Amino acid sequence: MLSRLFQRGLPKLGGGPSMMGLVQARFNSSSASVQAAPFSTTTSEQDKPKRTRRKKQRRVMKDGPHNTGLHQLCSLSPELSKIVGASKASRVDINKKLWGYIKSHNLQEESDKRNIKPDAVLGKHTYSSSILDGLIESMSSSDNKATVESKEEPKSQDSEQFETPASSTPAEPVDDVAHEQAEIKDLLDKMHIAPAAPPKAHKFWNTQPVPQLGPVPEDARGPIDEPKKVSDIPKEPYNLPAAFEWSNIDVNDPEQIQEVYTLLNENYVEDDEAMFRFDYSPEFLRWALTPPHYVPEWHFGVRVKSNGKLVGFITGIPATMDIRGDELRTVEINFLCVHKKLRSKRLAPVLIKEVTRRVNLTDRWQAVYTSGAILPRPITTARYHHRSLNPKKLCEVGFTRLAPRMTMARCIKLYKVADHPTTSGLRPMEMKDRKQVTKLLNEYLSKFKAHPILSQHEVGHWLLPRENVIQTYVSYWEMVREENGKVTDFLSFYSLPSSVLGNDKHKTLYAAYSYYNVANTVSLKQLMSDALVLAKQEGYDVFNALNLMDNNEFLEDLKFGRGDGDLQYYLYNWKCPFMEPQDMGLVLL
Repeated sequence: MLSRLFQRGLPKLGGGPSMMGLVQARFNSSSASVQAAPFSTTTSEQDKPKRTRRKKQRRVMKDGPHNTGLHQLCSLSPELSKIVGASKASRVDINKKLWGYIKSHNLQEESDKRNIKPDAVLGKHTYSSSILDGLIESMSSSDNKATVESKEEPKSQDSEQFETPASSTPAEPVDDVAHEQAEIKDLLDKMHIAPAAPPKAHKFWNTQPVPQLGPVPEDARGPIDEPKKVSDIPKEPYNLPAAFEWSNIDVNDPEQIQEVYTLLNENYVEDDEAMFRFDYSPEFLRWALTPPHYVPEWHFGVRVKSNGKLVGFITGIPATMDIRGDELRTVEINFLCVHKKLRSKRLAPVLIKEVTRRVNLTDRWQAVYTSGAILPRPITTARYHHRSLNPKKLCEVGFTRLAPRMTMARCIKLYKVADHPTTSGLRPMEMKDRKQVTKLLNEYLSKFKAHPILSQHEVGHWLLPRENVIQTYVSYWEMVREENGKVTDFLSFYSLPSSVLGNDKHKTLYAAYSYYNVANTVSLKQLMSDALVLAKQEGYDVFNALNLMDNNEFLEDLKFGRGDGDLQYYLYNWKCPFMEPQDMGLVLL
């Protein structure tokens, strides 16, 4: 899973079959039969079910009831057989009856507890493979029991033929209903359906001033924690285990930034298959951590006392945010990392509490951060989308794969971009563009419910081009004199490569990430099409973008593929109702 890394998704090659379809396949292949099913008779070759057209994708009985998986399942319970025993019933109809019965007899809570999630109307189901094993085992034991009973108490052909239909059965007394409920519960037990996993406990976050999971009023706003003063904040750092010590990190020192790079490169975000790992370069880290007015004490870590090795790290940078009309002096928290071998030491909560203490000492009480995990409580959830620029390499490293009936030649042609940008006057941003770009950006961001408020110095830091770090291009119109030129549009993307693990041919995957883009005289689609061209020219393999702000205007048309994971946005110590990703105007690195 790469939701923690690229948020990318491999193509899905069709969904899995329903449980009943799998049960039928298992029983058809094993030639098992139930000899004493209360609704079945000996079937001839003519009575066997026939497939309808493939387009219908279901099995319908011609003359009599099923003698396959679902009906063998019902042989475990005479009451269930009455529900599904009608002839010429499709699996969809039978499923609707079966699950409708569970709901009407107040067994919904029981089925929910056991993680049964059928969509009865469409006949689609979500089940684990352990259910099938339980069904096979249960039905096999039932088959043996049924065979013995049929030998002891054989039924005459006449009694089979004139058995009272289920539709004419009189109303059942309360005792019978209770008996049926017990039968269903017993059936669920036999299916070995495990109860749904309880919600994950957040022992640390439940003690912090963050919105807890659950609905939030639309007008919620303001701090969560009781107002404090700087004088209330402890001046001494939190205690660490005896073997560790706090250490401030100077990101401008080559040796110290190299230590940070090594820690992140070996222990930071990695996909579950251990195929890719973020590769933050020292130059990128310096850019990300040294904006105007940054506080050096907010960059610190944990070292081992005995050898001085850096084993934990966390950072904060100052930022001004507008949250639904409230202007807040906040801090952006990033790069929380603990060495893999020490994650049982509970260092991460101590790092978070320590950075909170240090930030509070500067009279800042709110923070913003992101995570791939669901914590209490996101203010929005965004999804990464990916545009292939080098399909051949992406397939070779396992980032994606060819769709069925797609050749590599056709794939390369499909994702080919233009040779040159189409927007007039497009050139790299320069220092003289700062004032105009700042005005354009702040005006654009002001329409979103949550967004940063940036000064000229901050815009210059974040957007002026840096090789292999950040690229910004402006559409610049020359006037009579050069100093009177006008910036009308701009695009930007930053570079975040990933190490390719265990691949002999490729060692690095070069990824460009959409940053801030403002389109006034051209469409956003055209502007981002030019961004793809520029990224391709600079050697990137893939272009990534979140569905934030107005990005949905170009994602589909420019052939971005939807990733398979979410990125959660969080606020610390501020009430805020959930918002759509299109209302979020902040991009965190």
